[in-house]
Amino acid sequence: MKKTLLILLLLLGVSRCQRDFNTKTDAIQLIPYKMDYIIKVDNLKDLSSLSENHPVLSKLTDNQISNYKALLQKLNTTDMSYLGFKVHGDESLFSISTKFHDSLIAQDSTAYHLPISPSMSIGELGLKNDTLYYRQIDSLFFGSNSQSLVSTADTIKTNSNTASLIHTMSDNASAGWMASANSPLYHKLSLGTSTDSISLSNTSAFDVDFDSDAIRYNGITKLDSLSLIYILNSTTAQELKSQKIAPRSVDQLTSISFNDFEQLRHNLESYTKTKLDSTIPFLNYSDEIALFKSEKNTSVVVHAIDAQLMKDYMEQQSLVETFRDFSIFQIEDESVFRRNLSPLLQLEDVNYVVQIEDFFVFSDKVSTLQTIISSNLNNQTLSEAEAFKSINESLSDASSLFVYKNGESLSESLGDDFKVFNANAVQYIVEDDFAHMNGVIKSFNASRRSAGISEAFNYKLPDAILNPPQVVKNHITKGKDILVQDVKNKIHLISASGRRLWTKQLTGEILGQVEQIDIYKNGRLQLAFATANRLYVLDRNGNDVGPFPIKFRDKVTQPLSVFDYDSKRDYRLLITQGSKLLMYSTKAKRIKGFDFKGSNSEILTQPKHIRNARKDYIVFAQGNRLKILNRRGQNRINVSNTIDFSGNPIFLHKNKFTTTNKNGQLVQVDMQGRVLTVAMGLKTNHSIDATSKTLVSFSENELKIRAKTLDLDYGDYTAPKLFYLNDKIYVTLTDKQAKKVHLFDSKAEYMPNFPVYGSASATIANLNNSGGLELVTQSDDQTILVYHIN
Repeated sequence: MKKTLLILLLLLGVSRCQRDFNTKTDAIQLIPYKMDYIIKVDNLKDLSSLSENHPVLSKLTDNQISNYKALLQKLNTTDMSYLGFKVHGDESLFSISTKFHDSLIAQDSTAYHLPISPSMSIGELGLKNDTLYYRQIDSLFFGSNSQSLVSTADTIKTNSNTASLIHTMSDNASAGWMASANSPLYHKLSLGTSTDSISLSNTSAFDVDFDSDAIRYNGITKLDSLSLIYILNSTTAQELKSQKIAPRSVDQLTSISFNDFEQLRHNLESYTKTKLDSTIPFLNYSDEIALFKSEKNTSVVVHAIDAQLMKDYMEQQSLVETFRDFSIFQIEDESVFRRNLSPLLQLEDVNYVVQIEDFFVFSDKVSTLQTIISSNLNNQTLSEAEAFKSINESLSDASSLFVYKNGESLSESLGDDFKVFNANAVQYIVEDDFAHMNGVIKSFNASRRSAGISEAFNYKLPDAILNPPQVVKNHITKGKDILVQDVKNKIHLISASGRRLWTKQLTGEILGQVEQIDIYKNGRLQLAFATANRLYVLDRNGNDVGPFPIKFRDKVTQPLSVFDYDSKRDYRLLITQGSKLLMYSTKAKRIKGFDFKGSNSEILTQPKHIRNARKDYIVFAQGNRLKILNRRGQNRINVSNTIDFSGNPIFLHKNKFTTTNKNGQLVQVDMQGRVLTVAMGLKTNHSIDATSKTLVSFSENELKIRAKTLDLDYGDYTAPKLFYLNDKIYVTLTDKQAKKVHLFDSKAEYMPNFPVYGSASATIANLNNSGGLELVTQSDDQTILVYHIN
């Protein structure tokens, strides 16, 4: 379905590009023909920073982006921009096209205008040895390191193939790339499979996303009869199976899969203009053929549709030996693969074959087959390798062409040092005259992984972190992002893959947790929170939402409380100032119907909205009284008993308002205002968390989850936190002294492979909307650390 949709978009783009473009209104229209690759991006500064710091990106683009970093940082735009690079051959070109606005060029830049003709003026932006020539064309901006390219930019008609491919790119990806078949970039994205002499495909367009240690890309590549992968046209991609038999130590796996070998043979004959042998059973009854390579060993694997027919053929060959109950035969036709599958697979002669389940493995050495047999008996296969699993999650099950390479093999193919990128794969799924392409190039650190948890990424801030990172919803990806504030009161939003989305300066420290609201009732979420003197509401991009922020003379003393009484997104924003409560609408207006007249005592806990039995309760501790109000700020339940509050929040637990006192007792208030205290043996500095059915407490070194108590090592612990995710209860707490994060289930049992390293309170969330869970904590006072729980 996804492939069909992309093809429809491609055809729509072609139609769109056939319109009359006398007036330039789309920055795509100014992309030059001759570029080897094009990058689509909506944040130039992030891209230039990423190009220097990201371990994969700088190698893929040969530092071309970094070469123009200083110039790119002089351009202020959040509009979609298109960067073009020509690095193939003698001529080196760079171009940028985007929307024009008056403040596009930074005010501190030195820019000159060169009059070319009465009707044309070209600007020159110089910085050290770099020069960017530019001009405004209608509502667009075009710049290049070539003055002649800038002069003729508006005379070039849009390349419909280029534009249509760009229109298939997603605006939600970190970036979009388009690469020509002979460009160095495409050579690298194909993991060295496409070369000057062998073109896998034509021009390709990709959506690109960056993890801290990887790049992931997927998109569409056009095929023609000269494309090598066109040989797989009119066949159907099949599920990849060869990884189940490949040794874990294999350096490279290249696989082709198909539903009809007769069609594949016909395509090969048309491509090579050569008549091929049609009487080979182990080819005629196959649906996947794969090539395994390691340092000294090469083998060919054929997956059989009818294993018995193929076995009958094998047994007509000469038996060489039996190794661990597997019969190894010598075959007569040593050049069978080289003659019948070149150039689709680059194969040498083979001499021996062995059957392992539905696979037939060929090699020029018996020892190679013995190694493969042993690997399978010991379950030491590529499919079980953690490195392969880490990238397989990003790939489709079915492939027409699949290539996997470890760091050594990738370095050899690309002629550069890619050894740290030891988990890399690219796949093509052929459909008509197009192929869907997925790829991953990743640095996989096996030492950080275990059976149950792996490090997803870490992100270091320029300054120390003020409070533990929080997790907020991303309404675009349906996953989560990470929000953190540093000691300079800057807040940073970090994506689920570890990419900085934006930074914003605040006037003070955020109090408590950031809330999310949908002011416009359109599914787009805003961030709402309070500092000591401001009430902020920010949009998805970190911009203030008018008419916020609200400034206060008196100090705000509790975190912002957000109430949505009827779940209709008619929000009420409650500010606490000492003993007073101020309620605002999302238009920053005071709510006149809310009139709280409490005592002059300090409000000790953040007011909470609790809905129970179709009634609304606003609950908080003030002085030594528990206040339970209605929507108008009037007493809903009078609690006559005084309570010496411990400072823990108020929860609704087992249908009662629940907290603790300084004596370590559980204090519960029922719906009639009656107070019940239960001895729990908690010390003065204790903490609790609770849901409607589960209560967790921690005192000294004792963690109690429901009725079960655990004795932990003595240390400096954060408060326990309860999470209810995927129909399961999780409890986290961190020993900041020992730098250990503990994770338990509702039965007070450790989750596998815990504790893990961490120095701050931990949050459990599904960051990337994949169904798995991530644990967010800190590794030190400047670094966010995210684990993936397998």
